[in-house]
Formats: sequence, structure tokens, C-alpha cells
Amino acid sequence: MTAELVRGQNHPVPHDRVEVRVSAGTPVLALASLADEEGRLAGPGALARPGGQAPAWLRLPQEPADRHTLALDLEAVAAEVHRIGLLLVLPPGGPLSFGSVPAPHAAVAPADGPEFAGFTLTGLGAETAVVALELYRRQGAWKVRAVGQGYAEGLGALLADGGLPAPQAAELAAAALRGTAGAAGGDRALAALPPQAQGAPHPDRQAAPAPASAPEPPDPVPVSGVPYPGTPGAAPSAPEDTAAVQGPPTIDYAHPRRRRTSAEAPEPAPRPAPAADPGRPPAPVAGDASGWSMDERLYNQVWGHVRGP
Repeated sequence: MTAELVRGQNHPVPHDRVEVRVSAGTPVLALASLADEEGRLAGPGALARPGGQAPAWLRLPQEPADRHTLALDLEAVAAEVHRIGLLLVLPPGGPLSFGSVPAPHAAVAPADGPEFAGFTLTGLGAETAVVALELYRRQGAWKVRAVGQGYAEGLGALLADGGLPAPQAAELAAAALRGTAGAAGGDRALAALPPQAQGAPHPDRQAAPAPASAPEPPDPVPVSGVPYPGTPGAAPSAPEDTAAVQGPPTIDYAHPRRRRTSAEAPEPAPRPAPAADPGRPPAPVAGDASGWSMDERLYNQVWGHVRGP
């Protein structure tokens, strides 16, 4: 099972002979930096590159490619080398930065065996040279650390930050990149690209054309779950003035517990309202006050039209 590392995380390396497998969405140059226990680079031998000095325990690819395999014999590493950095560099004539290509992926595995640790270099932007992984000694054993640190100024800035003088760092960087422009090889014998790189869009691939007609807008969202008028399933609209259509409600003011005897005369009809003066509303009649509330009508019924027992 492969342990997918995050930036800064480390993992034990349980094998002496290992491979570092790189997959990227564009041709990159794979190099190795050799540093002491403090992480300092010293001399031209601090950079293992194609066509240059490389120790016998390290096998490097010879040209830029979108897939690489670096082979290391950790048991044969010189005693003064404590840190081995895997460097990925964009060659001249290629993409301008790692932020414009799919995120590279690097994994460590025993020779011809399954990977046991991997790291996807996400979050890159203007960098043109990055330290992907670092193999380092710790108490007599080897470990791998996910680094993912990059430099927008390129390989020369990376080497200078490791301790090389600026002129020497620039010379080594120029020698490593010399003759790599336009090279685009590929190691097709390696395993397929990991899922992180397979789903990433290619920078040169054009987007699909937009459809000729725009999609229909979604239906309006009803308020409080009630359909808008005119939509399927909506109830018919009610009249604007319900009172004008149905008229005022009929109210019975008789006491619900009182029984009228046969001798009892029926209640007289309410008296008509007297004529009102011009410009003034008609005076209300007891028990029939149009426009009054129910409490006001009941008050008029009791106090304005009192009937004896």
C-alpha cells in the first residue's frame, strides 16, 4: 500500500536498492543534489546531471521526459553524503512555470516492486525548478521526506540557496540545461500516470465550444412552498376585494343559552338610521353599526338596545 505524503511528512525507506519514479504532465529534467548533514552543497559534484559527474550508485535519465526512473543503491552512498534531493526542472522552450502544467507526482519503490511512498506536488505557481523529494540518513537508516519547494528564478537560484556560490551555481545550471531545449522523450515502460495527473487538463488542449442555445432558466422558487400564480399546480387567484364580492358576514347576537318563550314577542327590527347631514357619514344604529368591530357592535346591542326580562 502506497503512503501518500503531504509536504513536510517523512516515511521510512526499508530497502537498500530503490527507484524514484516521476510522472508529470510535461517533459521535465530530473536531477539529483548531494548535500552534507547540514544540507549544504559543495563543489561541482553536488549536482548529479546527465552528461556530467554522477556517482556509481545513482542512475539518472539522460533527457527531459514526462516520466522518469532514477535508480539508487543507498548502501553504496558515500559517507559524506547525507541528503539526496530529487530536482525537477522545466527545460528551455517548455512551459513557463509549474503552475501552468498538471502537478507532478514522485514515488519511491524497491527495484521492480510496488511503490511504498508517494508525493504529489500541488500548489505550485511561478516555480521553474523544484525539490520534489529528499532521501536522508537518520540514525543509520534512510528516510524519504516530501519537500515540494520551488524557485521561480530556476535551477541556479535553487543551487545558490543550497550553499553554492552564485557564479558556480549559475554555471552548473547552464551546463545541466544545455542541449535540452525542445527535447520531449518519455519512459513508456513505467506504470500509468497516477490519478492526480490523469484527470488534469492539458494546457494546450482547447475547451469544448459552448452550446448554440443557452439552457432554459430554472423555474422560480416559490415563497414558503406556495407555487407562484400561473405555474402548474397553483391554486386559482382569489378576488382582490373579497368583502366586496361576498358582502359583510351575518352575525347573530342572541345569547346561546337563552330560550325564547311562545308569549315573548319577537325582537323588533333595528331602527333605520336617521338621515345624515350632507358631508357626514350616517349615525350608527344600535346593533347594526356598519364598519364597527364585533366588540363595538356587541356594546351597542347591550347598552344601546336594552330589552327587559
